[in-house]
Amino acid sequence: MAKHILLKNRQLALESHNRKLLYDLSYTADGIEKPLIIFLHGFKGFKDWGNFDLMMEYFTQLNYVFIKMNFSHNGTTLDSPLEFNDLDRFGRNNFIIELEDVQAMIDQIFEDEIIPSREWDKRKLILIGHSRGGSIAILKGSEDKRVQAVISLAGVADLKKFLHDRDIDVWKKGETVFVDNARTGQKMPLYPQFLESYLANKSRLDVISAASKLKHLLIIHGTSDLTVPIDHAFALKNSNPIAELKVIENADHTFGGKHPYIEKLLPMNFKIVCDLIAEYFQNIELKN
Repeated sequence: MAKHILLKNRQLALESHNRKLLYDLSYTADGIEKPLIIFLHGFKGFKDWGNFDLMMEYFTQLNYVFIKMNFSHNGTTLDSPLEFNDLDRFGRNNFIIELEDVQAMIDQIFEDEIIPSREWDKRKLILIGHSRGGSIAILKGSEDKRVQAVISLAGVADLKKFLHDRDIDVWKKGETVFVDNARTGQKMPLYPQFLESYLANKSRLDVISAASKLKHLLIIHGTSDLTVPIDHAFALKNSNPIAELKVIENADHTFGGKHPYIEKLLPMNFKIVCDLIAEYFQNIELKN
């Protein structure tokens, strides 16, 4: 008899930077190979934000294996995954570390039995990312041939969005930039290494170039997104003629999600997002 498996706050040890990250795993143990989705949160986000548990439940019910992971330097801790209690680590985060985190997760899945081999189809690995997580998903999807499809939710087409001119001037002086977290009231540091890492890896971090190389790319964006304007979605689509773009009228950056989220059902626009993703996978064939 099929059984629902839900493993929360599992730890993955990472060799680089002597760090660990947390992830959640959900699937139906029925002995049938299923597609695997790895979900990546955005800037100032975490895997347990808002309605992300409901998204995991949605795709588990459609018989996907679903993993949502924290980036190792997102500012939360192993003991307090819902709070930004390690702002020093947040300040030491950068795009390359996030790419390494995803690589480590993928490697571990393929090398170890995080998921029993009979339960997932190694030919069907999907990355879904929200906002900056969408950028990381696109970049990693273009680097790792094991990734068969990428879904960008309100994704950022140009990572220079995170490097404002006034901040660059501060970093070049060797000083720290602080970003406001409107929800928590915290001032979150970004150290000069953030700029240094970007400049040292600029070609690798070209999201538009990476998007142009993807065989299966679905871009979903809302017309009322004030955080990442819809122009980013059009730029991604223009880079890849075979990519699909779905625009949700009046949807904001989180597609109606918020934190905390106490409702039992997905927000209306986020339900549309999930339905669009499910429909997309019904219409394409994923295989190596």
